[in-house]
Amino acid sequence: MQDHMTPSRIANSIQQDSDFAGFSILVEGETDIKLYGKLACRNISKLKVTFGKKQMRDTYNILCERGFFRVVGIRDADFIRLNNNNKYDPDYSQNIFLTDHHDSEGMVIQSQAFDDFLLEISKEDNVNSFQQKYGCTRNYLYDLTYPLACLRLANKKFDLGLAFKPASPEGNSLKFKKFICEKKLVYLGNTKLINTVVEYSTNRGSNIKDRDVILEKLLSIMDLGLPVNEIANGHDLAEILFIICKKGLKSSNESLKGASSVESMLRLSYNKEYFALTELYKRLDTWQKSQNINMFTSIQM
Repeated sequence: MQDHMTPSRIANSIQQDSDFAGFSILVEGETDIKLYGKLACRNISKLKVTFGKKQMRDTYNILCERGFFRVVGIRDADFIRLNNNNKYDPDYSQNIFLTDHHDSEGMVIQSQAFDDFLLEISKEDNVNSFQQKYGCTRNYLYDLTYPLACLRLANKKFDLGLAFKPASPEGNSLKFKKFICEKKLVYLGNTKLINTVVEYSTNRGSNIKDRDVILEKLLSIMDLGLPVNEIANGHDLAEILFIICKKGLKSSNESLKGASSVESMLRLSYNKEYFALTELYKRLDTWQKSQNINMFTSIQM
């Protein structure tokens, strides 16, 4: 289904919904529907998945070229705000708005929803004990995720030939416990990380660079001291947070079964009040006021 959803078809499906007089909100993926669907006013807005940011941009452009302007997009920032990224234009005029931080998952983790989530899946005493040993749970999560985030960026920048997700939806995921010690909750080092990702990437059809080259490029990115909230991938954060919850916070919550359940429970903890504090909301609110609409419901602060 996803492979057949071209920007033209997505644009057509929006325009063919002639009975709907509201605005369409373009989002990248299916899970974005679950998040932004509870934040937007559904009687005057409909969310449409574009299956990626490039298709979002193309869909948006097609609609505008046809004179259809009842559309707005919300996309993950990814690495776009990093220094020397010529793709970033702070004065970008189209109505496609960036998430705070790297992606929507990171935006949720940076909110009070993260603390609500911790108290839901664990006992307060366990949370306090963990923080006495490791410091702020959120900060420690980002510290553990930082090397992998840097490796992802190094792969993107230097074309290292690495893969970080399954070749197919039913494929095996990257084994985080191979470079994050589940017992001591510490990072096992760059060599373990690189070996794990190289082995995971083998036989994917890519030209994988030698491991010493990968290490060199990884270190060059780590030396930049980039803001971790701008480079850490939300799924990676969820995978490592799951380890922290089970092994560090001693969670016995029956709903906590893996990274996908972590992401789901974080979304459930997120609400309009938290969203109202983001830069994304402020930009969307400025836009909706210019359109004289209230797509993102007013929030009593």
